Amino acid sequence: VNTDPTGKGDVFDYNDPSFMHLFTVATLCNNATFEPEQEDGLNVMTYKTIGDASESAILKFCEKRSDLLASPGQKDGKAVAAARDHSPKLVEIPFNSTNKFQVSVHKHNGKSLLVMKGAPERIVERCSTIFIDGNTIPMTASHKAQFEENNRDLAKLGERVLGFCMLELDAGA
Repeated sequence: VNTDPTGKGDVFDYNDPSFMHLFTVATLCNNATFEPEQEDGLNVMTYKTIGDASESAILKFCEKRSDLLASPGQKDGKAVAAARDHSPKLVEIPFNSTNKFQVSVHKHNGKSLLVMKGAPERIVERCSTIFIDGNTIPMTASHKAQFEENNRDLAKLGERVLGFCMLELDAGA
């Protein structure tokens, strides 16, 4: 997540369906919030937050792109909160050092949506499909090998890496 207040370094295709899935998970599977009473006119990347560093960075990124959220146009640090209100949390397993992931279920667009983030290896081991080019396909051994290689490469660079996933639940679930 690029938290540079100038926005330099953004390399995402905001129209890509895969990005939008990631953006949905990042918005909903996150407990960071902005401190109340932020000074008007501040760049969202300088807002003070309540939450750990990783979740706060994700929150700022999502808020910065408030035009992608359910309540576009809110530039006052409240777009993510409005999107979360639009997709209320039904249940959550908070992050803990044993599981190394956080998972929550939300009422989202009339359905139940499970969203999860955490240690990449813990996330990918729970996934049987992958979303590529707008299609959900079975995750192959080749996908997992590429994932592990990418994860190792980023870790070698000292980057903080998180895995994200989502699953639309059956109506009876």
